[in-house]
Amino acid sequence: MRGKIIKFALAFEASLIVLAWVLGWAVAVPPWERVRLNWQSLGWGGMATLPALLAMWVCTRLPWRPFRHLMAEVEENVVPLFAAASPLQLVGISLLAGIGEEALFRGVIQGWLGAYMDRWVALGVSSVLFGLGHFITPTYAALAGLLGCYLGALVIVSDNLLVAMVVHALYDYVALHYLLRRLRGVGLLLPSLGRSRR
Repeated sequence: MRGKIIKFALAFEASLIVLAWVLGWAVAVPPWERVRLNWQSLGWGGMATLPALLAMWVCTRLPWRPFRHLMAEVEENVVPLFAAASPLQLVGISLLAGIGEEALFRGVIQGWLGAYMDRWVALGVSSVLFGLGHFITPTYAALAGLLGCYLGALVIVSDNLLVAMVVHALYDYVALHYLLRRLRGVGLLLPSLGRSRR
Protein backbone atom coordinates (compact mmCIF):
# COMPACT_ATOMS: atom_id res chain seq x y z
CA MET A 1 0.00 0.00 0.00
CA ARG A 2 2.79 2.43 0.90
CA GLY A 3 4.51 1.65 -2.39
CA LYS A 4 1.35 2.70 -4.21
CA ILE A 5 1.20 5.90 -2.16
CA ILE A 6 4.77 6.76 -3.17
CA LYS A 7 3.89 6.20 -6.84
CA PHE A 8 0.77 8.31 -6.41
CA ALA A 9 2.79 11.11 -4.78
CA LEU A 10 5.27 11.08 -7.66
CA ALA A 11 2.47 11.09 -10.24
CA PHE A 12 0.53 13.82 -8.44
CA GLU A 13 3.50 16.17 -8.16
CA ALA A 14 4.40 15.52 -11.81
CA SER A 15 0.81 16.30 -12.82
CA LEU A 16 1.18 19.75 -11.24
CA ILE A 17 3.95 20.51 -13.74
CA VAL A 18 1.55 19.64 -16.56
CA LEU A 19 -1.25 21.64 -14.91
CA ALA A 20 1.05 24.65 -14.55
CA TRP A 21 2.01 24.42 -18.21
CA VAL A 22 -1.62 24.12 -19.40
CA LEU A 23 -2.95 26.83 -17.07
CA GLY A 24 -0.03 29.09 -17.92
CA TRP A 25 -0.75 28.68 -21.60
CA ALA A 26 -4.47 29.36 -21.03
CA VAL A 27 -3.87 32.65 -19.17
CA ALA A 28 -0.78 33.62 -21.20
CA VAL A 29 1.53 33.44 -18.17
CA PRO A 30 4.01 30.66 -18.96
CA PRO A 31 5.93 30.03 -15.72
CA TRP A 32 9.06 28.78 -17.48
CA GLU A 33 9.79 32.28 -18.79
CA ARG A 34 10.66 33.30 -15.23
CA VAL A 35 13.13 30.45 -14.76
CA ARG A 36 16.76 31.34 -15.44
CA LEU A 37 19.24 28.57 -14.73
CA ASN A 38 22.51 29.86 -13.31
CA TRP A 39 24.83 29.00 -10.44
CA GLN A 40 24.08 32.21 -8.57
CA SER A 41 20.36 31.43 -8.36
CA LEU A 42 21.09 27.86 -7.26
CA GLY A 43 23.35 29.24 -4.53
CA TRP A 44 20.78 31.80 -3.40
CA GLY A 45 18.15 29.05 -3.32
CA GLY A 46 20.38 26.88 -1.14
CA MET A 47 21.04 29.69 1.32
CA ALA A 48 17.41 30.80 1.37
CA THR A 49 16.41 27.28 2.42
CA LEU A 50 18.12 27.65 5.79
CA PRO A 51 15.57 30.06 7.40
CA ALA A 52 12.68 27.81 6.33
CA LEU A 53 14.38 24.74 7.78
CA LEU A 54 15.18 26.59 10.99
CA ALA A 55 11.52 27.59 11.31
CA MET A 56 10.44 23.97 10.76
CA TRP A 57 12.91 22.76 13.38
CA VAL A 58 11.64 25.33 15.90
CA CYS A 59 8.03 24.31 15.23
CA THR A 60 8.87 20.67 16.03
CA ARG A 61 10.17 21.71 19.45
CA LEU A 62 7.91 24.49 20.68
CA PRO A 63 5.46 23.34 23.36
CA TRP A 64 2.64 25.55 21.99
CA ARG A 65 -0.49 23.40 21.76
CA PRO A 66 -1.32 24.04 18.06
CA PHE A 67 2.24 23.01 17.14
CA ARG A 68 1.98 19.91 19.34
CA HIS A 69 -1.29 18.98 17.65
CA LEU A 70 0.20 19.63 14.22
CA MET A 71 3.27 17.50 14.89
CA ALA A 72 1.12 14.67 16.23
CA GLU A 73 -1.02 14.79 13.08
CA VAL A 74 1.98 14.90 10.75
CA GLU A 75 3.86 12.18 12.60
CA GLU A 76 0.83 9.91 12.80
CA ASN A 77 -0.79 10.38 9.39
CA VAL A 78 1.64 12.01 6.94
CA VAL A 79 5.24 11.00 7.55
CA PRO A 80 4.54 7.22 7.84
CA LEU A 81 3.22 7.32 4.26
CA PHE A 82 6.81 7.98 3.15
CA ALA A 83 8.43 5.29 5.32
CA ALA A 84 8.68 2.91 2.35
CA ALA A 85 10.30 5.52 0.10
CA SER A 86 13.88 5.02 -0.98
CA PRO A 87 16.26 8.01 -0.79
CA LEU A 88 15.95 8.36 -4.58
CA GLN A 89 12.15 8.41 -4.36
CA LEU A 90 12.32 11.12 -1.66
CA VAL A 91 14.56 13.15 -3.97
CA GLY A 92 12.12 12.61 -6.84
CA ILE A 93 9.06 13.63 -4.83
CA SER A 94 10.85 16.71 -3.48
CA LEU A 95 12.12 17.80 -6.90
CA LEU A 96 8.74 17.33 -8.56
CA ALA A 97 7.01 19.21 -5.72
CA GLY A 98 9.51 22.05 -5.93
CA ILE A 99 9.12 22.38 -9.69
CA GLY A 100 5.39 21.70 -10.01
CA GLU A 101 4.03 23.59 -7.01
CA GLU A 102 6.23 26.61 -7.64
CA ALA A 103 5.41 26.69 -11.33
CA LEU A 104 1.69 26.57 -10.47
CA PHE A 105 1.41 28.80 -7.41
CA ARG A 106 4.25 31.28 -7.83
CA GLY A 107 4.75 31.06 -11.59
CA VAL A 108 1.20 31.01 -12.94
CA ILE A 109 -1.19 32.04 -10.16
CA GLN A 110 0.95 34.75 -8.54
CA GLY A 111 2.17 35.91 -11.95
CA TRP A 112 -1.35 36.10 -13.38
CA LEU A 113 -2.78 37.88 -10.33
CA GLY A 114 0.15 40.31 -10.43
CA ALA A 115 -1.05 41.52 -13.83
CA TYR A 116 -4.35 42.69 -12.28
CA MET A 117 -3.36 43.86 -8.80
CA ASP A 118 -0.41 45.01 -6.76
CA ARG A 119 2.27 42.30 -6.78
CA TRP A 120 2.31 42.11 -2.98
CA VAL A 121 -1.46 41.61 -2.88
CA ALA A 122 -1.04 38.93 -5.54
CA LEU A 123 1.58 37.35 -3.29
CA GLY A 124 -0.88 37.30 -0.38
CA VAL A 125 -3.72 35.77 -2.42
CA SER A 126 -1.53 33.09 -3.99
CA SER A 127 -0.09 32.26 -0.55
CA VAL A 128 -3.57 31.79 0.92
CA LEU A 129 -4.39 29.44 -1.96
CA PHE A 130 -1.12 27.59 -1.36
CA GLY A 131 -2.00 27.20 2.32
CA LEU A 132 -5.48 25.91 1.50
CA GLY A 133 -3.91 23.44 -0.92
CA HIS A 134 -1.94 22.02 2.03
CA PHE A 135 -4.83 21.86 4.48
CA ILE A 136 -4.09 19.04 6.92
CA THR A 137 -4.88 21.06 10.03
CA PRO A 138 -5.58 24.80 10.34
CA THR A 139 -2.08 25.28 11.78
CA TYR A 140 -0.48 23.35 8.92
CA ALA A 141 -2.41 25.42 6.36
CA ALA A 142 -1.35 28.66 8.09
CA LEU A 143 2.31 27.61 8.16
CA ALA A 144 2.14 26.51 4.53
CA GLY A 145 0.65 29.91 3.69
CA LEU A 146 3.53 31.64 5.47
CA LEU A 147 6.01 29.48 3.59
CA GLY A 148 4.17 30.45 0.41
CA CYS A 149 4.62 34.12 1.29
CA TYR A 150 8.33 33.53 1.78
CA LEU A 151 8.69 31.68 -1.51
CA GLY A 152 6.65 34.27 -3.38
CA ALA A 153 8.71 37.11 -1.91
CA LEU A 154 11.87 35.33 -3.08
CA VAL A 155 10.45 35.27 -6.61
CA ILE A 156 9.65 38.99 -6.47
CA VAL A 157 13.05 39.96 -5.08
CA SER A 158 15.12 37.66 -7.30
CA ASP A 159 12.86 37.83 -10.36
CA ASN A 160 13.71 34.17 -10.87
CA LEU A 161 11.31 31.30 -10.18
CA LEU A 162 14.27 28.94 -9.94
CA VAL A 163 15.21 30.32 -6.50
CA ALA A 164 11.81 29.35 -5.06
CA MET A 165 11.95 25.95 -6.78
CA VAL A 166 15.32 25.20 -5.18
CA VAL A 167 14.12 26.28 -1.73
CA HIS A 168 10.92 24.27 -2.01
CA ALA A 169 12.64 21.09 -3.21
CA LEU A 170 15.47 21.27 -0.65
CA TYR A 171 13.05 22.10 2.17
CA ASP A 172 10.76 19.18 1.32
CA TYR A 173 13.63 16.70 1.11
CA VAL A 174 15.37 17.75 4.30
CA ALA A 175 12.09 18.04 6.25
CA LEU A 176 10.91 14.59 5.15
CA HIS A 177 14.30 13.03 5.88
CA TYR A 178 14.48 14.74 9.28
CA LEU A 179 10.96 13.72 10.30
CA LEU A 180 11.47 10.13 9.16
CA ARG A 181 14.70 9.85 11.15
CA ARG A 182 13.06 11.50 14.15
CA LEU A 183 10.19 9.01 14.18
CA ARG A 184 12.54 6.07 13.78
CA GLY A 185 14.63 7.45 16.61
CA VAL A 186 11.69 7.20 19.01
CA GLY A 187 10.65 3.81 17.66
CA LEU A 188 7.52 4.89 15.80
CA LEU A 189 8.85 3.74 12.43
CA LEU A 190 10.75 0.48 12.26
CA PRO A 191 12.42 0.23 8.84
CA SER A 192 15.43 2.35 8.00
CA LEU A 193 15.58 4.16 4.68
CA GLY A 194 17.93 1.50 3.37
CA ARG A 195 15.80 -1.45 4.52
CA SER A 196 12.39 0.01 3.78
CA ARG A 197 11.97 -1.59 0.36
CA ARG A 198 13.01 -5.13 1.28
